[in-house]
Amino acid sequence: MFDILKTLLAPTLFYSHATVHPIAKRIMRESKMVICRCGMETTKLTSWTDRNPGRQFLNCSRCGFVRWVDPPMCARELMVIPGLIRSMNRLEERVVIASAELWNYQLMLFCS
Repeated sequence: MFDILKTLLAPTLFYSHATVHPIAKRIMRESKMVICRCGMETTKLTSWTDRNPGRQFLNCSRCGFVRWVDPPMCARELMVIPGLIRSMNRLEERVVIASAELWNYQLMLFCS
C-alpha cells in the first residue's frame, strides 16, 4: 500500500488536499496516516514546552518536517497549563518520598 501511495503522491504533499489523487484521499481518511514530501510516514508527537504545552504535531524524522495538528493555545492556557504541570511534578515527587518513608517505617516495625 505504501508503494501505491508513493506513486500517487510523488510530487505532491499528502497534506495539501488540492493536488492529492482521490484514491489517496480515501486511503488517508481510512488509515489516518500522513506522508511527508520526502515519502516517509510522519509521527504524531506531543510538545511539553512552556510555549506549546500539550500541543500535538506531526514530525518527519528524515527531513525534519513539522506541522501542528491542533490550533494554537490562547494566552490564558499558556499561563495556566505550565503551572499545573509543575504542581503535578512536585506532587509526584512528594508521593515518591512518602512511599520511601512508609517503606522505611514498615521495615523498622517489622524488625522491632
